[in-house]
Formats: sequence, structure tokens, C-alpha cells
Amino acid sequence: MLPDRQLNLSPKSTNYLEKKDWIVLAVITLGAFICFLPGLNAYGMLDPTDSFFFEVPREMIECRHYVTALYNYVDWLDKPAFPFWLTIISYKLFGINDFAARLPAAISGIILVVATYIFTLKKIGRRAGILSALILSGSPLFLIVGHVALSDEALSMLFGMSMLFIGSALSSHTQKINLLGYLFLSLAVLCKGPIALILVLGTVFLYLLVVSNSLNMVKESLSKLKPITAVLILLGFCLPYYYLAHISTAGAFTDRFFFKQNLGRLQGKVNHLEPVWFYVPVFFAGYFPWCFYWLFSIPWLKRFLTHRFALTERQKFIIFCLCWFLVVGVLFTLVPTRLPTYIVPFSPALAILVGTYFDAFIKAKTMKQTIIMSQKQKIEDIVFSIPPILAVGCSVVFFFWLLIKMVKGDLFLALSAGLIITVTFSLLFLWAFWSEKYNKAFISLCLASLLGSAVLVPASFCWFYESHQLVFKRMIGIVKEKNANVATLFSPVPSLVFYLQRQIPNIESMEELAMFCGNGKSPHFLLASRNCLRMPQLQAKEHIVDTDGKWYLLNIEGFPWKHNTEP
Repeated sequence: MLPDRQLNLSPKSTNYLEKKDWIVLAVITLGAFICFLPGLNAYGMLDPTDSFFFEVPREMIECRHYVTALYNYVDWLDKPAFPFWLTIISYKLFGINDFAARLPAAISGIILVVATYIFTLKKIGRRAGILSALILSGSPLFLIVGHVALSDEALSMLFGMSMLFIGSALSSHTQKINLLGYLFLSLAVLCKGPIALILVLGTVFLYLLVVSNSLNMVKESLSKLKPITAVLILLGFCLPYYYLAHISTAGAFTDRFFFKQNLGRLQGKVNHLEPVWFYVPVFFAGYFPWCFYWLFSIPWLKRFLTHRFALTERQKFIIFCLCWFLVVGVLFTLVPTRLPTYIVPFSPALAILVGTYFDAFIKAKTMKQTIIMSQKQKIEDIVFSIPPILAVGCSVVFFFWLLIKMVKGDLFLALSAGLIITVTFSLLFLWAFWSEKYNKAFISLCLASLLGSAVLVPASFCWFYESHQLVFKRMIGIVKEKNANVATLFSPVPSLVFYLQRQIPNIESMEELAMFCGNGKSPHFLLASRNCLRMPQLQAKEHIVDTDGKWYLLNIEGFPWKHNTEP
């Protein structure tokens, strides 16, 4: 294997975009729009994923309450107001609807894809930049989060933009950080609290630990980041809001958000507790097929680490992205509270690592070299063919699963179209790869993931909505038709509040339930999860009005029952 310098992998350093770069940028931007925007309004709100982010900004607008978030018409202090401000702006522009609620997440994904191309174009070259942007667009988990009304995509964009600015400065011999990087970091802290700052500091620390061989080199690198200016910008942007939220809630926001939510999640005292291996299947499913190529790239990346004190700017940027990827992945693996969306912030780093690796692979092949192993070329080609073969096989299995489930109509056509696209471009990759047309091969692989995911993600959400949420919406329709007094049991349901547009009591005990049934107009309904079947005092099976298998609508008029059976 040849060293990176011998492969002539360093791009020409330019401070401007050529005409062909603008054309590529326009194509990538168009592709990002195609990936994220269509289908945002093809399905209603999904409980419990994005329904909170539908209802909270609606209540904030209705009550003209903008400092802290509102849910069920009381202060909801689990998150800052910033991500809801984005949805409020969208609601003001496009009305309160599914498209407007999810638009901020989709726009965030588009911005990050475009930024990834612009930054990587200057740091690692045009082809690597194109591949990196296409890989990011075709990362299934990144697309999934961009199609629901959550704050994770906005956080990933703001954090990712700041990391691209920081990485560009640290990997340059002379360039200092653009202060826009700290503006994005400040907004990331406003979006979801101090976690963005922790991830940035962890990445910078690991990067300096890897590439620095003296204290002077550390000082020189830190001077590029202007740390004092960074602190002033962060305080100037973040402190006013958090102080206002603190005093407007008499300290309740600080206690709830910083101590119970942020610190509690780090200590595992909040919900979503999952085993330590939780992110392994999430990574392989959410970033297929790129997860496999990242594994293949490890020997190539190790080669950089053996020469880490004498790296080119390009190589330093690659090492920075590796540190970015590892810090996000390891930190959230160590934290006991785990959700699939937590690892989305490393998406650009993964895309850049794999895109740069593909670029190096193509250049190595033109020199008749191997890049992932020293064995025969055929073995290397077989290894590279495994992910698209898996894609074809999984697509065929999924298609027969759709037939078994008897999915019909437009939904079947949409899902089938996504599978056909995936299979077609995967086979095109195999043909081009084995014909040694490597540029066409990798573009085909990117298109297989990008276009396949662009169709399959919204179609899958439509399937989930029709098979799960429509029955739930029907139950809400029954409540509205009967003009019933309704409450939830133990678990709040944001979509119920959204559709009824009034405060819905959440019952925590049988005593509260008895008080609820004794007040207000009749009939009294209760919306509860399937756990209600295990509560003999409730006698749920005898009072079911409707169910979707997960949620049960119960008519509890007259509770407590006169002939109630004790456990």
C-alpha cells in the first residue's frame, strides 16, 4: 500500500468555486431537496415521536407564550424554546399543518448536505466532496430524522456546521476559525443545551491529543480557535435566554432542564435506558451500506495515525472527522440513556470519512494498488461487493414481506418503487465495479442509497401512519363526536391535545381517576396503553370503546364501579 502522499490525494488549494463547482453544488442542492421535502405532509403526526413538536409550538402561538415551551397549557421545561421557535416561524409562514411542523428538520438536513460539499471541496477535493455529500444525503437514519418534527436534525445541522468550521481551522497551517462557527455552536447550545459544547470540546481534545507532539503545537492550534472570543460569543448568545428562562420560572427551568434532564440523562436517571450494545444495530441499519465501508476503511485510517505528527492539511481534516465520529459515538454509548436519534450528529463525519475513502480507493485502483488489504485484488473486490449484494437481497426479502402483509394500493407502489430503485442502482454498481469503472460504480452506489431512501423513508412513514396512527385518530374522533370529557392514564398523548385543543388531565392514580369521573360533564373517557388490562380495579376489558392494540379508549362513566374486584 502506498502512503497518502504517493497517491497524490491532496486537492489543489483554492479560495473560490469554479464554474463546474457551482454546477455540482446546484445538483447536490437539488438532490437534497428531492430527498427531504417530498412527502413531509403525506402522513399525520406520529405518537410519540414528533407529536410533541407539533403541539408545543401551537400552544405557544395560541397563548403568546414564547420564553419557555408549553405542553398541555402548562410550562414544559424539558427543552429550551429555541427548536420550537423554528416551528413557530414555519407555522406563521405556512399555517399549522404537517408540512410546516416538519419543515425545520428537513431544511436543517438540506443545509448540512450543502455545507458538507462546500467544506470538503476545499479540504479534500471535488470528487471526495461530491461523494461525501451524496453519502450524507443517502444515510437512512439521517433522512428519517429529517422527516419528523424533532430537534435532533436541527441540532445536527448547527453542531455539524460549527464542527466543519473548527475542523477547517485546526487542519489548516495558517487559517483561523471563522467566527460563524461559534454562532452555530451557540445556537446548538440554545437548541439542546450543553451537550453540543461537550461534544466539541471532546473532539478538539482528542484531535490535539492525536496530532500534537509538543505543547507549543497545542498552543498554536488553540490560538487558531480564539478560545476567549469563543467564550464571549457563547455567553453573549446563550446566557440571556437561559437567564430569562430561569427568572421567568423562578428557577424551575434550570432545575428541570439542566439538572434533571441533562445531568439525569448522563447518570441514567431519565427514561430510555437501553443496553450498552444498543447503538450497534442502530448504526448498521441506520447507516447501511456506509457502515460497512467505514469498517473497511480502518486499515487505511490507521496508516494516517502512524504518521500523525507529519500530516498534510487533507489528512489532518480526515483525522479530525475521525475524532468527531468517535467522540459522538463513544459518548452516547457510555451514557445510559440511549435513543437512535442521539448519534445523528456524527452523520457528516461518517459521510466525509467514507467519501474520502472511496476517493482514495479510486486513485489507488488507477495505480493498480490495494487500499484495504495486501492480498489479491479479487479478494478486495469481493469485499467491496458485499454491501450492494446485501442491499439487493434485503430488498427482495422486503418485497415478499409486503406481499405477505398484503400491502396494496399507492403505498405498495411507492414501497416497490423504492426497492426497484435500490436494486437497480446496486446492480449497476456491481457491473461498473467489476468492469473497473470505479467513478460510475461509486456514484451508482450513492444513488442507490440516496434515491432508494428518499422514496422508502416517507413511504414507510405512510405505512406506519396508516397501520397504527389512523386507528388512534379514529378514537380521538369518537371523543369529539361524543363531546366527552377525556383523560389519559400515566402516559401523556400530545396528538390528543393537538386535535382537541384543550387541556387533557393525565391520571396518575385510581384516586385521581375517581375524582376525574366525579367532575365535569359526561361521558367520561380514558385513553390508556395496554398496561390498563393488568389493572383489575379498572376492569378495562369490560369498558373498551375502541382499540388499536396499543392504545385503549375506555368509557369509565360511573367509576369506581360498585362491584369492583380487588386484586
